[in-house]
Amino acid sequence: MAKVEIRGKITDISDSIIIGMIEKKVLTVKETDGQYPQEYEIDFLNGKGDHLDSFSIGDTVKVQTELRGRKWSKNGKSGFMLSLNGWKTEKIGESASTYNHSEPPTEQKIADSPGNMTKHRFTQEEIDDLPF
Repeated sequence: MAKVEIRGKITDISDSIIIGMIEKKVLTVKETDGQYPQEYEIDFLNGKGDHLDSFSIGDTVKVQTELRGRKWSKNGKSGFMLSLNGWKTEKIGESASTYNHSEPPTEQKIADSPGNMTKHRFTQEEIDDLPF
């Protein structure tokens, strides 16, 4: 798996959601350097996002992630899905603190949009309707 480091300001920290047996918390970081800033969603799975409670929107951070990807196909359609799974978060600046989880996440399932991150247990019908 490819390792990716992202530096920028936190623009959002979601509530935890439950997808099947997976707990997910999403951190959104906007790059602050460069001519064309980018915004990234970084997933923290199975309790690894609990440390995000010590961070605030506007904090400048460095996040170590792994790029994960897989092919999906359903109902004659197929495509690829990529995601960033976070495993280390560090504040950059005066109040620097670090969270480091020694083991990167091993599994991910995405079933909801990041703007609607609330605790929710999905039904089998909702899961069956996913494109992957």
